[in-house]
Amino acid sequence: MYDLNRLQGGFVPTGHNLTNVLNLFLQYKDEGGAPTRQGYIEWRVGQGAAPGAAAAEWYPLGDTQCGFGQLPLADVIAITRESESFRASTLLRALVPVDISNAVPTVKSAFVVGALRARNMANDAIKDQCVERGWAGTQNAAQAILSVGQSFLNHFALVDEEGLPNGRFALLFG
Repeated sequence: MYDLNRLQGGFVPTGHNLTNVLNLFLQYKDEGGAPTRQGYIEWRVGQGAAPGAAAAEWYPLGDTQCGFGQLPLADVIAITRESESFRASTLLRALVPVDISNAVPTVKSAFVVGALRARNMANDAIKDQCVERGWAGTQNAAQAILSVGQSFLNHFALVDEEGLPNGRFALLFG
């Protein structure tokens, strides 16, 4: 079983749906956008997104988090459109440190959700665990961990049809 005791303290990520964000970022790049936070936010606001929502979308793209927006275009395409490919798996592996406690919040969230799903926990139980263990201060913050973690797991096919961690999850986080 996965050792959740390695995670101490809070690490609530900014809410986002990874698949949607990556697809939007590719569209932005196709239109000639530079990989900068300000440029992306201005582009999204120009499309009608609220500034706060556009800033939240930048979260997994920025270099202080997953850094997907800083990768060469071919790598972003692999991560977005070929998320189960060897290239995407190699890039993903670089995001997960040997010690999960050193991972960025998005990756920690995926680990927590997958590890708790492995214990057959439903959404409410996962949120309760997040609060009880101090990873989130409120149920709303726990919901952010759950939704971001689930989005990451789904995008990279780290769970099966029932939402349980699969062999890819075990290779990444085992």
